[in-house]
Amino acid sequence: IVDFGLAKLSSETALTREGTTVGTIAYMSPEQAKGHNVDHRTDIWSLGAVLYEMVTGRRAFSADHDSAQLYLIINEDPAPVQTLRPDVPDALAVIIHRMLEKDAGARFASMDEVVAALDKLRSITPADATAPMRSGDALVRAREALARYDWSRAFTAYCEADAEVDLSAQDLEGMGLAGQWTRHTEGANEAWERAHAKYVCADRPADAARIAIELSHVALGSGQRSVCNGWLKRAENLLANLPDAVENGYLARAKAQIAIEADIELDAAMEFAATAMAFAERHGDSDLRALALQDRGRALVLKNQVTEGMELIEEAMSLAMSGELSSMVVGSTYCNMISMCDRIADYRRAGEWSDSAVRWCEPHSESGFHGICSVHRAVVMRVRGDWKDAQGEAERAIENSDGYLPAVAGEAFYLMGEIRTRRGEFGDAETSFQEAHQRGRQPDPGLALLRLAQGNVEASRALIDRALSADLIALDRIKLLPAGVEIALAAGRIDTARTRADELQSLADGYASIVFLGHAAHAAGAVKLAQGNAEEALTALTGACSHWKAADMPYDDARTRALKADAYWSTGDNDLANLEARTARAVFARLGARADLDRIDASIERHS
Repeated sequence: IVDFGLAKLSSETALTREGTTVGTIAYMSPEQAKGHNVDHRTDIWSLGAVLYEMVTGRRAFSADHDSAQLYLIINEDPAPVQTLRPDVPDALAVIIHRMLEKDAGARFASMDEVVAALDKLRSITPADATAPMRSGDALVRAREALARYDWSRAFTAYCEADAEVDLSAQDLEGMGLAGQWTRHTEGANEAWERAHAKYVCADRPADAARIAIELSHVALGSGQRSVCNGWLKRAENLLANLPDAVENGYLARAKAQIAIEADIELDAAMEFAATAMAFAERHGDSDLRALALQDRGRALVLKNQVTEGMELIEEAMSLAMSGELSSMVVGSTYCNMISMCDRIADYRRAGEWSDSAVRWCEPHSESGFHGICSVHRAVVMRVRGDWKDAQGEAERAIENSDGYLPAVAGEAFYLMGEIRTRRGEFGDAETSFQEAHQRGRQPDPGLALLRLAQGNVEASRALIDRALSADLIALDRIKLLPAGVEIALAAGRIDTARTRADELQSLADGYASIVFLGHAAHAAGAVKLAQGNAEEALTALTGACSHWKAADMPYDDARTRALKADAYWSTGDNDLANLEARTARAVFARLGARADLDRIDASIERHS
C-alpha cells in the first residue's frame, strides 16, 4: 500500500518521486538501482535497510545527492551495525547485514527464513548474543564473514578470536561450519565438539543433538563408521525427551543416508525418509524437506523405480535452484542428482544438470563440494570423449577432496584408471586403481579390463567372476555385466557370455536407459558374432550404434563399429567393413585410445 519511504525518521521527508524509478532511493536494492530484474529478494534488501535504520538511527546508505547514494548502494558496504551501536546483539547484526548483501543470492532466500532467523535470535541466551569483545574486532569480522558465506575469512577470524576470548557455542558452531567448507576438517570437528559440550552444559539438548548429527555426517564421509554411530546414539539420547523437536527429523534423515550409502537397506531408508519428511512438513523446514525428498528418490532409484525416484530428486533440485535452501543442502542436492544420473547412466540428464552444478561449485572452490562437482563433471566429459579434460577434472577432484572425503578421491582415481587403460598407459592405470582401492573404491570392472588389455585373460576372468559373484543390487550388477561379457568371450566361454548378455538385456529393459540398452545390444551382437551368426550380430550392433549416437558416446560407438567391421568381413562385405573400420579408427586416433587403435589397424591390415 505504501512504499518504504514512509518508514523514515520523523525529521525527514523522502517520499517516492513520481515519474522516476519506482521506490525511494535509500531503500532500493542494488539490482533495482541498476535497473535489473527484481524479485522478492529486493523486498528483503529494503526491509534490511529499514531494520538497519531502526537499530542504528542512520541510513545504511546516505549521501548528499541521488547519484552518490546510488553509487554507495551498488558499490559500498554499510558501516558495521556494531560500530554504530556496540550494544546490539551480534546475531541481530549478522541478520541485518545478510539482508543487505549486494548479491541477491547471498541474502535470505525468503521472508520465512528471515522470520525463522529472528525467532531463533529470541531464543538465544544473553551470553550467546553479546559475547565480550576482548578479542578486538576479530569476532565481529568472523561473524560478518560468516554471514557473507566468506568461509575462508570467517575461519581465519574465528581462529584469531578463539585465541583471545572464550567463544560462545554459537560462535564455535559457526567456526566449525567455516572450517568444514574450507576443508579444515580437524579444526572444524574440534570447534563442533566444543560447541556440543557448551550446549549440553547450557541445557540446550536440541542444539547439542544438532551438532552431534553433523559430526556423525562428517564421520560417515570420512569412513569412520563407529564414530558416526557414536554421535548418532548421542543425538538419540539428547532428543529422548524432545519428541516434537525438528532435530528428530534430521536424525531420521541421517539414518536414511546411512541406509542408502553404507548399508544398502533400502526399505529402512524409505521409512527413515518418511519420518524426516513428516518433521519437515510439521516444522516448515525447507532444508529437511529437500533432504528427505532426495533420500526417498535415491532409495526408489536403487529399488529399480527409476522414474518415480528421479522425479523426487528433481523436485528437490527445484528447491535448490529456487534459493530456498542453505548452501550445504544445495551442495548435497546437486551432488545427489548428478550421482544418481551416473548410477543409471543417464548422461544426457547429467549433462543438463552439470552446468548448473559447476556454476554453483565455483564460488565454493575451497570446499569439498568442489571435488565432488569435479568428479561428476569428469564422468560426463569421459563418456563424451573429452578424456584430457576429464582427467584434469579428476585431478582437481583429488586435490580438493583427498584426505577430507576419501570416497570422492577414490572415485576420481578410479576414473583416471579407466581413462589411462583406454589410452594404453597401463602402468599409470595400475597405480590409479591401486590408489582408488586404498580409499575404499573397489576397482571393478576397471582392473579386470586392464588385465584383459595387458593380455592376461585368466587374471581378467578371475577378477570379473569374483565381482559378479557378490551379492549386488541391480544397478551395481548392470555396470559389471558389459565387461563380464567381453572377458568371457576373450576366454572362449561363449555360453557364459550369452547368459550374461541375456541378463544385461533384461536389466536394461527394466531401466529403459539408452546407455544400458546400448551396452546390451553391443553385448548381444558380440555373442552372436562369436557364435557365427554375423547377420544377427549386425542387427544388434546397428541398434547399439543408434543408442551411442543418441547418448553422444563416441568411444563406445567406435568399439561397436569395430565389431561391425568384423561382422561385415566375415560375410565378405569388404567395402562396408572398411567403412566401419576406418570410421572407428578415426575416433580411436582422435581420442588417443592406443590399444583399440592397434587392434583396428591389425584388422585393417589383415583384411587388406
